[in-house]
Amino acid sequence: LQSTFTAAARHPIPTSNMAAYRAYHEAVNVREADHGGTTSDEYRQLLGKAIELDPAFTRPLAELIGSYSLSVWFEKDPETMAKIDELMARMQAQAPGSVDFLMAQMYYTYYVLSDYDLAHEIATRALERVPSDTRLLEIKSWIERRQGNFNAMIESRKLQRKLDPRNEALTSMIAYNLFLAHRYDDALAEFDSQETREYFPNRYRAHINFREHGDFARLASELTALAEGQETPGTTFDLMWAHLYARDYPAAAALADKLPPGLADPRAHIKLSNRTIGQLITAHFMGRGEEVVALRREAEAAIYELSSEEELASGNSLIGLAFLAALEGRTEDTVNAIRQWRQGIGTDWAGRILYRDIVCQLLGLAGAAEAAVECIREGLQEPSAIMPFFEPYVPLYDPVRDAPVFVELVEELSGNT
Repeated sequence: LQSTFTAAARHPIPTSNMAAYRAYHEAVNVREADHGGTTSDEYRQLLGKAIELDPAFTRPLAELIGSYSLSVWFEKDPETMAKIDELMARMQAQAPGSVDFLMAQMYYTYYVLSDYDLAHEIATRALERVPSDTRLLEIKSWIERRQGNFNAMIESRKLQRKLDPRNEALTSMIAYNLFLAHRYDDALAEFDSQETREYFPNRYRAHINFREHGDFARLASELTALAEGQETPGTTFDLMWAHLYARDYPAAAALADKLPPGLADPRAHIKLSNRTIGQLITAHFMGRGEEVVALRREAEAAIYELSSEEELASGNSLIGLAFLAALEGRTEDTVNAIRQWRQGIGTDWAGRILYRDIVCQLLGLAGAAEAAVECIREGLQEPSAIMPFFEPYVPLYDPVRDAPVFVELVEELSGNT
């Protein structure tokens, strides 16, 4: 809340109607509290209220266009597109040369057209006019992430932090993205500059420190201590993997059983719940074959039931199918599904980064040694969560651990870390 008003205070209030201004900032608070929840009815209603109270107040109109554009990005809907067209026409008639009109165009090209280069160009033009607009900087950093230009994105975030120093979350974002860019020393310096007990910033710090001791059991113990008092489905799922990597399969299975059933967000998921994933992978490593077969059948049915034809052809559902194929040792099917997913995701770097370490591990689990090694090598050359001192040693690579190409990779990485 404080950071929002601090950022706004650097500029003249863009409306003389304080009730409209208050409604807009209530919308901003809703968005910030929900970590970007910009498609909620509450958020849209507050923006609509601000516009109604002052029709000349164009920033909430731009943000409303952004909200509906994000909905279309998730699911192409003619009714929503008609709403966007209506709002864009209103913006063009009302403020055709304004920064807020540029912001609306940026949202449209980013979410509706998925033209990240054009969206970046528009964002740059807008920032040339208002270089201290922290919201524009934030969105520009999102676009740079989609372009795969992580160094530019990090600099945008650093500038945003300079303009909004009370926004403590920015340091965590900068550190995390330095981690993804494999700039581990820089990331560690950012993490160490924070005084936070939040799980995930400290989680990434612990992973970087793993390069010094290489002990998965110690890492699992450290993460368990960090999560105390912060138990959420996200921390539980993360701890499940930490114990799996430490080869403490009973502990990992117990954590998997604690996870809630169902999907948190069916729009952007591999169509398997974290509980199903955890129960399948732990049952596999514990040699509970009958349980794996039963769970796999249910999981496969869920993927096909929940996925559109497009998702089955080129979306994240393919990762779910690759996971099930890998559990059965169907090497070719795993490789083909992941190759199909990579082709579908194309140059959308945010999507490529999200599952990069997982798909490499699935290739290892399926026994595809050469494909797994190629995946790891590419992941180390590109932004990803793949760590050279961590990735090759997780149990999912056990089926390829003795393959000459994998042995060569491990020796090479051991000499470089």
